[in-house]
Amino acid sequence: MNAFLPVSFAYPLAVLATICESVFTVTLLFGIRTREACAGAAILLFCFGSAMTASGLSHGQFYYAVFLLAAGAWYMSAIDPTWLSLDRFLRRRNSAPLPAPANSK
Repeated sequence: MNAFLPVSFAYPLAVLATICESVFTVTLLFGIRTREACAGAAILLFCFGSAMTASGLSHGQFYYAVFLLAAGAWYMSAIDPTWLSLDRFLRRRNSAPLPAPANSK
């Protein structure tokens, strides 16, 4: 897909992209650092779409709606997507008021 880069970059770039995809998938599935994961996924998808366009596969990014997915991920990073996430649960648990001490007479 990256016909414009030297061949020596192909394997390290593929490994890096796979690691990033895996990390973003796990963090989004478990709701950990949701905003950051959405922003990272948006950047990665934009890079994929740009690489498809630069490699002459302009029809491929339309079939897979890469830029639309990137825009959706960026939108999710701009709003509060944590309504059902581990981040919100932990924040609520940590900010819960302590029980009042019992009066001992």
